[in-house]
Amino acid sequence: MTLSLFPERVEPTPGEDVAYTPPSRAAAIVRSLLPDLGANPLVCDPHAGGGAFLRAFRDAGLSYRAREIDPAAVRLLHAQGLDCEEGDFLDMSRPLCDVSFIGNPPFSIAVEHLLFALSWRPRLIAWILPVGWGSRLNHPP
Repeated sequence: MTLSLFPERVEPTPGEDVAYTPPSRAAAIVRSLLPDLGANPLVCDPHAGGGAFLRAFRDAGLSYRAREIDPAAVRLLHAQGLDCEEGDFLDMSRPLCDVSFIGNPPFSIAVEHLLFALSWRPRLIAWILPVGWGSRLNHPP
């Protein structure tokens, strides 16, 4: 299993927990990870948000699963022709094959969600997290 954290100097909107990934950044991350995904990979973005990673998966010809807790965001993703399940990642069922997680989780729940993702024994986890976030692994909120 590979764990790739893409530290970014990202700032959520004041009072928010989310910083959306620019589509060009999502595409660059997915392209950089293609050699590590193996043959016929299944990738998962459990925090689909605006869909930047889903578009990058689709453009790269990857099979993917996605989940988003915000029903309005799910409707917007469906309107764009992107597949996404509505619901909390912590309630997501495990696929019967290897999976890799790629995306940008909400920062306040990233520790809990990273631990849940690790329990799936994924091939790869590649998440965008704020600079300095790694120190929170030793002291979860």
